[in-house]
Amino acid sequence: MAQARFNFTGTVMFPKVKCDIGSYIHYWRGIKKVGKTTLFYDLVQEQYGDLEKGLLIAVGDEIGYQALDGLVYAETPTWADIVEVVNDLVENKTDNNFEIVGIDTADEMIKLAKEEVKRIHKKQKGSAAEFNACLGGYGAPRDKVTELVDDILAKLRKAGYGIVIIGHTKLKDVKEKNGDEYQQLTSNLNADYDGIFANKADIVMTIAVEKNIDEAKRIKGTTRYMWFLNLIIRFVNSSIILSIYLFPTSFWMMITGRIPPCSEYTVFFDKLA
Repeated sequence: MAQARFNFTGTVMFPKVKCDIGSYIHYWRGIKKVGKTTLFYDLVQEQYGDLEKGLLIAVGDEIGYQALDGLVYAETPTWADIVEVVNDLVENKTDNNFEIVGIDTADEMIKLAKEEVKRIHKKQKGSAAEFNACLGGYGAPRDKVTELVDDILAKLRKAGYGIVIIGHTKLKDVKEKNGDEYQQLTSNLNADYDGIFANKADIVMTIAVEKNIDEAKRIKGTTRYMWFLNLIIRFVNSSIILSIYLFPTSFWMMITGRIPPCSEYTVFFDKLA
């Protein structure tokens, strides 16, 4: 059988992985007031030593920046405001000091994107409609939301900014076929909208809170954990080596002293056949 050969005359690029939060898209999820915006604030300070290296885009009704002294932020109560801020960041990249941009929150961004879809529909059709009936209905409104959000993230990424997307979580009751019941910590957004951000992110992280309860069932305190869902898998000497990141209360102080995806590897399965 003849072999097929791929001829390529362009330049082959070899990307270099950087241990820098500003080189990736992050998607952080956690309950309200758990410290997500504070984490962004602390990481900008820790990574760059200068809060002017980070910009927080406060979307819709989010005001999580108010208790963070010195944080640079931009209020965007409407979708048009988001577009204006992002276009300014892209067009004037050399005129600002920003390395990383935070979007607070994904939930509010989806809310404004849905309102923008309704505005577009009214402009095109001449009459208002409920979201699910916009642009012909069926999957069209959701597809337009995806397009709007993707465009914002793509512009920021191509301009060279790191991106942190902050979202909320909720507890979901799950019942298995065998009758087992439990609660699952999941995104506050439905799977379609959550996927818009998760599918674009290089690093997905969920903050979980554990309550420390004594024998008398009294809460003695709480512990916050950061679960990084990205697994780095390598095969070395017939061993599966993968990294799972678990970090406690001091959010930005990683166990290894470094920032994902550069944490140390852990061998889980050894001497595989």
